[in-house]
Amino acid sequence: MVVAPEGGAPGRNRIGVICRGSWTARHGRNIAGEPRDDLTFDAAVADFSAPRPGDAPMQVRKAGGAIRAIQIAGAARRTLELTARYSSERRQFGRPINRFQALQGNLAVIATETAATTAAGDAAAAAFDQGLPDFAIAAAQARASKAASIIAALGHQVHGAMGFTSEYRLHRLTRRLWSWRDEFGSEAEWNRMNGRAIAAAGADHIWATLSAG
Repeated sequence: MVVAPEGGAPGRNRIGVICRGSWTARHGRNIAGEPRDDLTFDAAVADFSAPRPGDAPMQVRKAGGAIRAIQIAGAARRTLELTARYSSERRQFGRPINRFQALQGNLAVIATETAATTAAGDAAAAAFDQGLPDFAIAAAQARASKAASIIAALGHQVHGAMGFTSEYRLHRLTRRLWSWRDEFGSEAEWNRMNGRAIAAAGADHIWATLSAG
């Protein structure tokens, strides 16, 4: 079952059933090892189709973006827990490495960004009850994606070589953060969506647009 634009007109879509012989699947995985397949349609003809009101592809994208923001929040919290515990147990020069000022700064940034992802995840979850408003979803996913990059980088910096070993759990979290931040749209794409919405609202309605989101 496929949803596709009808005649290139925005907001006009058709949903159709296409036989298996009309498309091919290429199996793949993201860098976290999760299945991500590509479907290719070559002159495919639907056996049955019907109009689908509304912008269904965008609704799917927004729902996917909201789910990824929630998942990023969960992975961020687990990365913070793992990093905080490791830095309290790992000793160097006779004391835990979390006593060193440079690492304390990294841990503080990870904690700050994790708090931001938690807020973004909560906003994304609330958006499902609000009909998936564009601004709220885009803001949540953009903020979560930004935090994902920072948390993954600093988590590995605190862990050092240990964080890169396959036996250790950190990479199972950071590889998902790196993958999820770009699925259903990158940070830049979501920010552009909100930028266009603010520009369209006009200078007199900037705050109303921001606070409504």
